[in-house]
Parts: sequence; C-alpha cells; structure tokens
Amino acid sequence: MERFRQFRHRWRDLRRTVRRRPLEALNVHERRVRWVLDMARLAWMRLHRNRAGFVAAALSFRLLFSLMPLLALAAVVARYSVSEASFLEAVDEFIGSTGLDGVSVQAAEGRAALGDWLRNQAAAAMKVNPASLGLVGALFLAWSGLRLFDEVEAAFSALTGGTKRRSIKARVCMSVGLLV
Repeated sequence: MERFRQFRHRWRDLRRTVRRRPLEALNVHERRVRWVLDMARLAWMRLHRNRAGFVAAALSFRLLFSLMPLLALAAVVARYSVSEASFLEAVDEFIGSTGLDGVSVQAAEGRAALGDWLRNQAAAAMKVNPASLGLVGALFLAWSGLRLFDEVEAAFSALTGGTKRRSIKARVCMSVGLLV
C-alpha cells in the first residue's frame, strides 16, 4: 500500500511539473508525458461533448431490437442457400467468437446466457415458413435492417463530429449491400 501511495505522489508531482513549466524547459520524457496528458484530456472532453455513453446506449438498444428481425431475414436467406445445420453452426461460431455465452439476460424462463437465447431464436427462425412472412413482414424485416445500419452511421457521425450525412440513396445502397 505504501508503494502505491509513493507512486501516486510521484505521478501527481510529475503532472504538476509538466503542466506548469513551458514546453521548451521540459526534457524528452516530460514532453511525452505532457503529450499523453493533453491527448487524454482532449479525448475525454470530446467524448463528453459528443455524449459517447448516450450514443453507445442508443446503439445497443437499436441493435437489441434489430437483432431478431435480422436473424429471421438471415434464416430466410440461409434456408435457400445452406442447410439448417450449417446455419446453426455459423450462429454457434459467431456466438463463440463474440463471447456472448458470458453475457446473461433476463428471459421469460429466468436468467439465461445470451448465447443460448440466440441459439434458440436462430433455431426458431429457421423453422419459420418464408411464405408466412408476406409482403408486410418482408418490408418490416428490410426496414429494421436498414434502420440498424442507419443508426450505426448516425452514431459514428455524432462521435466524429460530422454534421453532413450521405444521401438516402447512398445509405440504402450501402445498407442493402451490407445486408446481402
């Protein structure tokens, strides 16, 4: 505990030194520390100004509600191109690579791993008859996917300070390309 306290005091003294002295009076190591401190301060200010936490929460919310329609759309496309076993294997691989088994969610049956919930939803989506979706269902699925990519673009635009968005035609073309 004493070593940590000494380190904390030395770090505080170094920060005070590099902030108070002019840049020309600092040695190479002190200049590097000053640069890192300045970059950290500017990054913190920019994240705070652009409300990065709020944007991340909005993006997570949009992803959560777009995940099931996108999974159903992927299952419909997969039904015509690959077997059910290979689709479910791809879903398992995705869940394993993203670590979603370690995330727990409140499900109707109680707490469950997000990976298990997604596996069950993927299996249910593969059993959906594509003809039962109809025109309205297909339009809803497409709209949900397009809105997800639009929200991602808006989030990155907000975080990077961009004000001009691409045209609707360009956004739709890019989103359809990503969906396919």
